[in-house]
Amino acid sequence: MPANNSPSPKSNPWFGVAMLLVGFIAGTVVTAEGNALPGWLKLPELPTKNTPAAVPTPPTPPSVPNPNPNPNPTPDTAAQDSLIPQVDSARDHIKGNTKADVAVIEYSDLECPFCKRVHPTLEQLINDDKNVQWVYRHFPLGPHKNAQKAAEATECAGSIGGPQKFWEMIDVIFLKGPDNLKLSERGEEIGVSAPKIQDCITAGTFAERVKEDMAGATAAGVNGTPSNFVVHIPSGRIQRVMGAQPLSAFRDAIEAVRSGDMPAPTAAAPSAAVVPVAPSPKARPTLYTVPIRVENWAFTPSSIRVKKGDSVTLRFVGTTGSHGVKIPALGIDVTINPDQKVEVVLPTDTTGTFPFACTVPCGSGHSEMKGMIIVE
Repeated sequence: MPANNSPSPKSNPWFGVAMLLVGFIAGTVVTAEGNALPGWLKLPELPTKNTPAAVPTPPTPPSVPNPNPNPNPTPDTAAQDSLIPQVDSARDHIKGNTKADVAVIEYSDLECPFCKRVHPTLEQLINDDKNVQWVYRHFPLGPHKNAQKAAEATECAGSIGGPQKFWEMIDVIFLKGPDNLKLSERGEEIGVSAPKIQDCITAGTFAERVKEDMAGATAAGVNGTPSNFVVHIPSGRIQRVMGAQPLSAFRDAIEAVRSGDMPAPTAAAPSAAVVPVAPSPKARPTLYTVPIRVENWAFTPSSIRVKKGDSVTLRFVGTTGSHGVKIPALGIDVTINPDQKVEVVLPTDTTGTFPFACTVPCGSGHSEMKGMIIVE
């Protein structure tokens, strides 16, 4: 067998030189910062020196029970409900049976989409139940720039064309929108003189009327639309149906106030009614009615607090027994019999505390019937 004369790698000097060159090239490539590697050379990624170890994510602490699971509880609205102005057939806009035992009082905004949604619901309600009346009152919201003048336009339409035109104006505004520049045009569409309705709007003839509606609602805590109050007129029981609720919600409320499953609204304990005041002086109500139940042997509420300069009416509602109330300093002297409602204007031009008591002498219980009016 012939001998292999090829030099072995170890004995071949050129092999050693080649290895040195390869090592030099590889070292240069690895240590040159910022130089891209040639595409044909793939080196493993080296760890960066002085890189801190990853901080483990701490475990999620167990949830702590909320000591107050309902931080915004629904307020008791019974005392506020009692401040809703009574239905007045000589002033209010009423649709349906004016002699009905139940009234649905709606505070509405003609630029409010939810008011538009509930409108046909209330229409159906009075068509289905002939013993329900629908009372429409204004509550134009500040952000709705067309709502105030639209409300005035409905009053103008009713004043010029008759009560039915008031409701027709609401319908057409909901249908086509409450554009302030087209209100006279909307009036003409329902048969009311465009120049007359425009003159009425421009003069602001019914601006105060709209504000009166709002003041009564604000006193009762209304701050949004649609706000609906289902009132059983004989008993005074009230249930709120807030927002654009379905027909069933109104029917349930009507059944509740008719059946007596809920008490009539009374003032909040301890037998005192404080007329709510809005945060802003401009938003404070200036026109409202305070109902006072008169029964054996108490006035409820027995303490009434109002602001100087407000326009306040006291409405004494007789339930049991005949009683008298006399407040000489305020010029008030009235008698209240059972099932009778007596209203008197409360003078608020002077601050002070004005006590009152029952003036009927007979019966020991009458001496306990005391109260006070505070004008501040």
